[in-house]
Amino acid sequence: MNRQHSSNTDSDSDLRWTLEKKVETDPSCGAGLVRVLVAELEQRLRRMSEVDETSAYVHVIPLLHTLHSVVVQSGAAVPAGLLQDVLSCLRRTLSLPLPYSAVAKRTLRSIRTEETKPGSLCLRRVTAEQNLMQEQERVFVLAEPAVFSAPLEASVKRFLESDALEDAAEVQRVLVLRVLHKALGSTCQSSRVAQALQALDDRALEQTFQDVTAAAEQGFGTGGRAAYVDTLERIQEELLTAWTQDAPTGSDGSPPAAMPPPRISFYRWNDEKQLSKLLEKFTLLSSAGVDREENKTGDLSASRRSPPRRLTARVVLMGDDRALGRLARAYLALRKRESKRLKLTKKLNIEFYYVPVTAVEPWHRSPNSPSRNDGKISLARFLERVDPWYKYNIGSLGATVSSLPVESPHLLDTLCYYLRCGTQPVNLPVYSVKMRRGDACVEDVFVSQLEAEMPEFRHLKHKPAESSARKPRRQTVAAFGGVINVSYTATSLSKRHVTKADAPMTCGLVIRSEPAAAAPGEDFLSVRFDSVNPQFNTKIQTRNITIKTIEHRTLSVCLDKDARRKFTDVQSIEVAPCLDPRRSILPGRFLDKVLSLPINTFCGFSP
Repeated sequence: MNRQHSSNTDSDSDLRWTLEKKVETDPSCGAGLVRVLVAELEQRLRRMSEVDETSAYVHVIPLLHTLHSVVVQSGAAVPAGLLQDVLSCLRRTLSLPLPYSAVAKRTLRSIRTEETKPGSLCLRRVTAEQNLMQEQERVFVLAEPAVFSAPLEASVKRFLESDALEDAAEVQRVLVLRVLHKALGSTCQSSRVAQALQALDDRALEQTFQDVTAAAEQGFGTGGRAAYVDTLERIQEELLTAWTQDAPTGSDGSPPAAMPPPRISFYRWNDEKQLSKLLEKFTLLSSAGVDREENKTGDLSASRRSPPRRLTARVVLMGDDRALGRLARAYLALRKRESKRLKLTKKLNIEFYYVPVTAVEPWHRSPNSPSRNDGKISLARFLERVDPWYKYNIGSLGATVSSLPVESPHLLDTLCYYLRCGTQPVNLPVYSVKMRRGDACVEDVFVSQLEAEMPEFRHLKHKPAESSARKPRRQTVAAFGGVINVSYTATSLSKRHVTKADAPMTCGLVIRSEPAAAAPGEDFLSVRFDSVNPQFNTKIQTRNITIKTIEHRTLSVCLDKDARRKFTDVQSIEVAPCLDPRRSILPGRFLDKVLSLPINTFCGFSP
């Protein structure tokens, strides 16, 4: 925790991963680790009450997530007295400002559930990930083809898909044993239960799994933990009674198998329409699964209780700013289609995750290196500033993707950690672009930046201008660029909006998105006009801007640093916040709202 400001982000991520693997292989060390974490959190809370510094909050998120992982995901239960200390400490974190209190609330709620029903949250999570019950999830990893070569694609695909447990029966055995081991503690006869589960036929195993799931899903009501444990003791007794072979009694002390990873499907994202096709296929197959189950059992009550199933698609994007730009386009297209007819979103919850990977810019920069905004991962840098825990776990992960050894589980384990703990979204604003090219109008969107240049002045960016005194006035004007008409609404920290017009002389311009979390106030655009003459290099802040060329000149426009999204012969550009096609409905009227791309992180952001 004291290494938060270290530049060695790779080793910080490795430490978190090593700690997680230690608890997984030796659950008995969990209680000692919880005591250390609670003491550290108590110390941080005291410091925050004495010193009102934002930096004091930075350590809270790692502590909360590590507590959650140790208490909820480890194979051994935490002593009841220690759990009470954890809950007491967590209650005090609820008074922290957002987004810290939101993470604290989630952690408190989870550990309360774990106190009453040990093992139930792990059971619910893996059951959804493996599509074993009504709640179903699927993970789709989309890799940016401009970053992932064919060999790298094959390697990462093998990493992510090889460890999946295709046998549903084996997953059920793992889960039943984990729940019994965690809830019953020393009274769980782990060795005999494991052998008894192996001896069950598919039908008996399914019934045992259903019984354990029912115990975990029942309301708290009267009895609480005692009733839950009694039910699981009865299930264990029935298992062992039906299995008559001799085996040592009591617990052998060995930990249960680790939580199986979710089902992951890896794709090289060549076509933007591929996302909607994957989501449609997932929804249709899940619905078909319900129909087959009903036809087989003749029981229609399940569909009456839960008419779509509860479906969640977790979309993980691996790439750079170009990939996020394409994701914004695909997301907008999906929202437009859903605004006309709800087909997917009434059945399906979609969550986005982002692992920054680039083959162009080195991830680590020295203090004297050029501005990070010049790279292809500017939005990843923004997410890192918002959430340092994202930086140390996911930002550093992207740097190692291309160099991981075949046998390393680090990529899959860290991705699972992100999927299970990264529940707080950061909203990246999406901006619409209208470009006029002759009689045609082209519409598009961007999330990171728009770059425009006058092709005839492109060479001026790379050589200094000669002194204006040495050239006639007409040649001097041409040497500095062309004149464009600009109208925009200026923004400031006071949130005053003033409409302005200007006619700068420039050879190009860059419009960058500045999300609200990066500076006080609301989202805005920073616009920089480039000229060889320093006096024409100006910057403005706005949310809307219109640019028109004159003198029969045209612009070449590139969106989100993506050479595949270049437009030539552009005469005018209009940029404004993109409106969500699915408008909010208030009593008696519709309310337009701005579209944003929600990327899950560990702490999120609330402006």
